[in-house]
Amino acid sequence: MIYPKYHKIYSPLWGAYFRFIIQKEFHGFYFDNSFPIKKDKGLLVVANHFSWWDGFFLYKLNEMLFKKRFHVMMLEENLEKNKFLRYSGAYSVARNSRSLIESLNFTHRLLENPDNMVLIFPQGEIKSAFQQHFQVEKGAFRVAQKNPDIQVINVAMFTDYFEQKKPGVYLYLNEIKREYFSSFGVFKEAFVKFQMESAFKHGERKKSGIN
Repeated sequence: MIYPKYHKIYSPLWGAYFRFIIQKEFHGFYFDNSFPIKKDKGLLVVANHFSWWDGFFLYKLNEMLFKKRFHVMMLEENLEKNKFLRYSGAYSVARNSRSLIESLNFTHRLLENPDNMVLIFPQGEIKSAFQQHFQVEKGAFRVAQKNPDIQVINVAMFTDYFEQKKPGVYLYLNEIKREYFSSFGVFKEAFVKFQMESAFKHGERKKSGIN
């Protein structure tokens, strides 16, 4: 397993780079949130995974809204190719290996600290933001079930140009309540339902031309 490695120089530099590149490549960053972020609880964020940018978007959202120490679970083969991402809070998970348990246990320990947030992409791989059939893996559910006192937030992400030369970033947020931790089927249904509702909502936003 590859662990995150915070550094007093490199970590702030990566944070500054993430802010710079989003500001440079996108005309705006918008999020829709109507519930409080619990400062006294660890935060698990589950999100759709539709682009190379997704980790950048959630890093920025964390700085703007969650204000916790950012961590993201990445496939080990991808993190091996980009080990510098450890300095931004990335750590590895390997499917179908003994180190999977090590990665899940590390995630549990992170979430015991209310200052931490962990980002997991339940789909496991990049898919269209407007897909109709979601493949959802069990890792995020196992984390949520083993840590029933944490806050779990579902994020649906989209990009759109509208009338701008550059695309904008649009994020929709919903809290997954504790009662949805009872089984994987229930947890998956909550994740997928919100993702599909958000895609429809964003489609209506696009249709009406609202920025």
